[in-house]
Amino acid sequence: YAIGDHVIAKFSEDDEHYRARIESYSSTSNLYTVYFLDYGNLDENVPVDHLYSYSGELEAIEPLVRRYLLNQVTIETWTN
Repeated sequence: YAIGDHVIAKFSEDDEHYRARIESYSSTSNLYTVYFLDYGNLDENVPVDHLYSYSGELEAIEPLVRRYLLNQVTIETWTN
């Protein structure tokens, strides 16, 4: 998989599968970091056998997570 590819990834905390985007790959450990499109969290150290390609109807659905800036609210840093 390449950085930016959309995949189905198994989340390590609940062993369920969710839509994700490849964020990085470590060639030394052969593990990926993925961003879950509908929840906004990252999972690091995902092995390739926990990633699956998809196409069709799922690709047409926009990610459900959005970042917003609130008027007159100042935040120095964003947290995960």
